[in-house]
Amino acid sequence: MEKSYTPISLWRDFDPESTPLNSRLIRQDNVDGIKVGFYTFCGDKKDKQSTRVLAGVAYKHEKKKMPVIIIVNPFERINDDLLVTWAKMGYLAISIDYLGESERHPGNMTVYPECLSFANFDQAKDNLTNVYGDAKHTCWYQWTLNTRRAVTFAKSFENADIENIGIYSIREGNIIVLQALATDSRIKAGAVMYGNLWENVEQEIQPEDVITDPKTLQAKTDLLQNNVEWLAAISPQSYLSYIKQPFFTCIGTNSPSTDMDRTYDCLSRMSNIGQGMVLFAPKAMNSLLSQYERNLEKWFSVQLMPSENKFDMREIDIKITAEYRYGKVEIVSQYEGPHYQSANIYYCRDKMQLSGTRNWIQQSMEKRDGGGLAAQLRLFNKQTPIIAFCNITFRNGVTVSSNLLKFIPEKKFENRPLITERKTSIVYTGDDGIGDFTPMTHDGTQKGRFVDEHLLSAAKGPFGIVGLCGTKMGTFAVGDDSMMINSNSLLMFDVYSKKAQTLDVYFVIDWGKDSCTVFKHACLLDGGENWQKISLAQNEFKDETGSKGLNFADSCVLCFECDQEVIVNNVLFT
Repeated sequence: MEKSYTPISLWRDFDPESTPLNSRLIRQDNVDGIKVGFYTFCGDKKDKQSTRVLAGVAYKHEKKKMPVIIIVNPFERINDDLLVTWAKMGYLAISIDYLGESERHPGNMTVYPECLSFANFDQAKDNLTNVYGDAKHTCWYQWTLNTRRAVTFAKSFENADIENIGIYSIREGNIIVLQALATDSRIKAGAVMYGNLWENVEQEIQPEDVITDPKTLQAKTDLLQNNVEWLAAISPQSYLSYIKQPFFTCIGTNSPSTDMDRTYDCLSRMSNIGQGMVLFAPKAMNSLLSQYERNLEKWFSVQLMPSENKFDMREIDIKITAEYRYGKVEIVSQYEGPHYQSANIYYCRDKMQLSGTRNWIQQSMEKRDGGGLAAQLRLFNKQTPIIAFCNITFRNGVTVSSNLLKFIPEKKFENRPLITERKTSIVYTGDDGIGDFTPMTHDGTQKGRFVDEHLLSAAKGPFGIVGLCGTKMGTFAVGDDSMMINSNSLLMFDVYSKKAQTLDVYFVIDWGKDSCTVFKHACLLDGGENWQKISLAQNEFKDETGSKGLNFADSCVLCFECDQEVIVNNVLFT
């Protein structure tokens, strides 16, 4: 190991404006009135060699100054359409290529010199948590360096409003955005969508390991040092306390790769004094829904553009608490300020205590006597932990989440009588709209545009009966504390399909764990203008090895999957 770095020492000697850009325009097109150009500029310079960074730029052909938005997506080539989308909203939009040489990703690329070849995706893809000698010899250092040079490149445009530069990433660009925000005061605001603010290195050394072989011991020691170096100088959490700009993040409540609790805690580590905001996306996994993209756009417009809707977010306190009221539990927020438009509580009865399987229930918050907002919860067991948060929408169109509230009703309101409701065997009826279902598959697929491409709806089937319409639909409600299921239960539902096809029904046990098991039954649908009633016992489901063993009561996910749209109704357990 050559040298150990901290975030401060790693970037202390780097000046993003000291080296000439030597930028060159490769080509320029006009797309729907938007200028789209591709350039190269000088990135890192080492041993008389330099990186030629490929950049895409899009903006309206106007003389007025426009704010800059830098889009970070390190594992894909430059997305022209995304640049045009932001340009149409009045931004000078910039994105650079990080991948360099990559067999998986054809297209024009950034060219790294031989001495920096480790930054090419083909070399970096399997070594994202490795440190080659020191932290400066990592793809992340080079990718962030090129991003900071992109800020310098943005300032070279006459129509760029250099006082209003924003940056954001989707998923894997989280490290780059947090490093850039922490080290570059030229950036005014930043966001991370569906990415972690905290990442750990997988430890291969266990405390109880006894190693006697010298070569193995040296290898393990090197690995430990590598991990320490990466965590100290590269990991996103190491940069949180240096971030002073307004920051926004959005994660799915059921994402297998992000953590709601840790995300909220990370915001408190920042130095932006209450300007770190989070939006928890209910029932979402890793698919960036269009509604949350629009929320990001509104947040940036408040930060970077002149607006009559500007207000100091630090003055907003939407903290929620739990209160007792006539045998019921209420979630209360004291906020009811002039900027408020609407608010919803999302809560789950965390029976299984698996974050990815929480069944989030929406309840609108209403104004209450004496001020503030409140919503009542439905309880089925006093001992089941409750987790809740509030999503509040302001008049400027921005939606943000409150704190995460956790409590056990019986302990929270000790010696007070609590009203519990009778459990149900009904998962869904047509009166529920789309109910507790969400677009998803049994393996958790909900990436990219999956949700927008598989939207669910309440639709009419034969005889005008309304049900849930879609092709890929799942629910976590089967694991909810409200469900009444036993080992002798049958799963029953009605289904309508215009054409004959196969409907695959899945139950999942231990979702998100190494012990996760998927059970499947294929239903043959007749097609035609009639409802078909399906009745299934748990022994009719088999796992991938062909074995039985499903217990409905242990399941946490139920999915219906088919090729063409169906309408399902009256989903219940007998």
